[in-house]
Amino acid sequence: MKPCIATVSLSGNLEQKLIAAALAGFQMIEVVEQDLMASGLSPKDLCRRLSELGISVAALQPSRDVEGLPEPARSASFERVARQLDLAASLEANMLLICSSVSTYAMADPGRIAEDLAAIADMAKARGLRIGYEALAWGKHIANHADAWEVVRRADHPALGLVLDSFHTLGMDMPTDDIPTIPADRIFLVQIADAPRLQMDILRLSRHHRRLPFLGDHDLPRFIAAVEASGYAGPLSIEVFSDEFRAANPVSAARDAMLSLSALGTRMIPVAPTAGGPIQHPGGLAHSSADEALKTLPTAELGTFGVSLSLGPADRKITVTLTDARIGPGSGLIGTLPEGTVTGVDYIVLRALSDTARHAKLRLSAALGLGWQDLADMADPDGPIRLAQLRSKTARLLMAIPSAERDDAHCQSPAIPNVDLLCLEVADIALASAALISAGHTLLPVPPAHLAIAGAQLGLPERELAQLAAAQVFIDKDASGRYFQVFLANPINGTMISFAERRGGYTGFGLGNAVIWLTHRRRQQP
Repeated sequence: MKPCIATVSLSGNLEQKLIAAALAGFQMIEVVEQDLMASGLSPKDLCRRLSELGISVAALQPSRDVEGLPEPARSASFERVARQLDLAASLEANMLLICSSVSTYAMADPGRIAEDLAAIADMAKARGLRIGYEALAWGKHIANHADAWEVVRRADHPALGLVLDSFHTLGMDMPTDDIPTIPADRIFLVQIADAPRLQMDILRLSRHHRRLPFLGDHDLPRFIAAVEASGYAGPLSIEVFSDEFRAANPVSAARDAMLSLSALGTRMIPVAPTAGGPIQHPGGLAHSSADEALKTLPTAELGTFGVSLSLGPADRKITVTLTDARIGPGSGLIGTLPEGTVTGVDYIVLRALSDTARHAKLRLSAALGLGWQDLADMADPDGPIRLAQLRSKTARLLMAIPSAERDDAHCQSPAIPNVDLLCLEVADIALASAALISAGHTLLPVPPAHLAIAGAQLGLPERELAQLAAAQVFIDKDASGRYFQVFLANPINGTMISFAERRGGYTGFGLGNAVIWLTHRRRQQP
């Protein structure tokens, strides 16, 4: 499939979007009318610039509320479409994308809708163009790809084809097993986006909260597998409406969009060298320093704290190696404890600002074929921290992103993730606590209110609570088990060190205690 991106996915003006797309290796773009109008470029100027960058126009979009209208609205919509087709032809676009109507005047007659689309396809064919028809999840009468395909099939016009959009299919929990039955030559464009599972209006979710593939909750591998099974080999277009993503540097955003496509493992056509020689970065939009810093992720060390992630492609396992001498096996922190006290790494919290976090997450996804799952926000005195967990059964890796884009004192390097918390696994929390204290380590005191509240929730007797308080052990529980955790009072390079024991089937991370250790660490900062 040919990598493509809709201009609405990127920030900046149209010139900056085009350059960012070219730098990332995109061969095609979807031009959104609003971007063209705001650019000040004539169609001729835009064509020349696209030729210089080696990019072609997959589609001009969107055309709305066109089909199934009564007169005189029908004639007015056809006149509007004719002008859009003229514009698409002047851009040397492949097609005009028509979204299913949301007009209150649209009629629920599939035969009439098919008839209108066929008439419009005649207009497109006369200009050497095609019409791509896309079902919007909030469409008045056509609201899913199955119904859209039915009217396209009924129209039976060679210049009319289907646009599949993963968001509209997966966001409405539509099945995908019918997609392989659609002839590949009748699918004109495939758009891809991820999204979280949020309880909100589907239109608002679509317009503000889409995400790049692997960063949300949609089953994109299933959707892509169905598309590939149809034999489709045309453009695969990133179409991400996102307040957060469109606020990002367009160069880094386009780079991550391309990385997300590679993470899908699709049969992408190899990216050809960009035509026209070297591409100049748009003013003020140079590559993020994360490019070089993360080039070898995930095998490189992360941040200033010594943690290395080694990947086993065959079994997709993550091996965590502690490379800092102060905590490495046989020396430093672990060396002060009896052999066997530490049995492994329980979990790691990486912290980064949003652009860096997004890129690091996608590099891991591309390497492992694993996505990310949103967790509840981590409480912080300066505001909530968004948290996501790698969907891995063999490693507990979390990414923490401050909710406010500020100069975060705990993001020691803006270009690479820093290790916020390293939690080591122990077999017996009481023995580990005693060994740490005996070795001269100072543990983070447990607030009396914490044990009082948690003890009441767990139904622990006073004697056991007193023992936990003496050992300075934090406690947590979920539906399956309990969690016992101690923290070193003194961070190492700004990283909190913790030791934890899981009992039963506990699957959490003791994040109810996060506000305590985050507040404590802040007090330790110079």
